[in-house]
Amino acid sequence: MSPTDAHKPTDEHEPKEPAQDALRAAAQALRAAHRSGEQFKPLSLNGHALSQPEAYALQAHHVAALRQELGSAVAGYKIGLTSTAMQQMCGIAHPVYGCVLDCRVAHGNGTASLAALGHLGIEFEVAARLEQDLRLEVGDDALARADAAVDAFATALELVDDRHADYARLDAASLIADNAWNAGVVLGPWVSADALLTQSQGEVFFYGHLIDRGQVGSGAAHPLASVAWLAQTLAAQGQFLQAGMVVMTGSILRTRFPDAAGQWRFSLDGLGSVALSVTP
Repeated sequence: MSPTDAHKPTDEHEPKEPAQDALRAAAQALRAAHRSGEQFKPLSLNGHALSQPEAYALQAHHVAALRQELGSAVAGYKIGLTSTAMQQMCGIAHPVYGCVLDCRVAHGNGTASLAALGHLGIEFEVAARLEQDLRLEVGDDALARADAAVDAFATALELVDDRHADYARLDAASLIADNAWNAGVVLGPWVSADALLTQSQGEVFFYGHLIDRGQVGSGAAHPLASVAWLAQTLAAQGQFLQAGMVVMTGSILRTRFPDAAGQWRFSLDGLGSVALSVTP
């Protein structure tokens, strides 16, 4: 199964006609909003608020159109809103996921242009790499299966574009449909999964000056728990995580929204660092 097929809803979960026409039209409108730089706003379908299944179906259409525009494959997934702090920031009480495209993956040092995005945000994360397929069946221990499937972690930055969203009006379905705002990732070197310890310290630097620090969570906040949640969520949709895929497991620190050019660096105990140059 290709990454594209892995992201498609199965027949069992796919909305029936004429909903597909409405989804395609909504995806085209969403792509047009991105191209024109329109402010993010809550989305609807045929005049009603999106349900979560409709939101992920719309995301699939949106990502398919984006892939065609960029000539890109799906490299993996990003998970958002895994921490209480991020859920409170967005007013949404559960995680969401989106796709990461391979043309938007940088290694070691990345660049981001303020002019090229509606409103750039930088998130500070742990990325996980799948050594083997992670296909869950009923009754599986998702966390144990995730532990066995993940072979490496990396310090990572996620670039998000919230297009100046009004967070007081933000809803989970609209965020999901807009591919959870993913605009790219920057990955540090891959390190054995054994190197990531609970409470590993992360530090954020701006022009070499320490501006924030935090710790990798434990229990439900651990990166492996995020991978397990994603595997369970995909399984419910007839999908699975494939070997070689990258999973961005959620920010361990608050999102930063740079308003000027600058040099950013994020480091994690045992995993090294990753850098981002923000240009005007």
